[in-house]
Amino acid sequence: MDADTVVADFNAGDILPLCSDGLHAVASPEVIASTLNRAGSLHDKAQWLIDATLRLGAPDNVTGVLVHHTGAAQ
Repeated sequence: MDADTVVADFNAGDILPLCSDGLHAVASPEVIASTLNRAGSLHDKAQWLIDATLRLGAPDNVTGVLVHHTGAAQ
């Protein structure tokens, strides 16, 4: 398995989508960003992303996890 990797800042309040190519190859960065910026729970946002991707005709499995940086000390 080959994984895409990116080094980026991950700041308090940010939401990091971890998803399969079934999602990111179909949903545009604009669709993903606008969904993550909507009001709602992480669960709602994940479901909206999956639903949007399926409506766009995802030809593959659609898998995603959202990670929210709360800023809490570890």
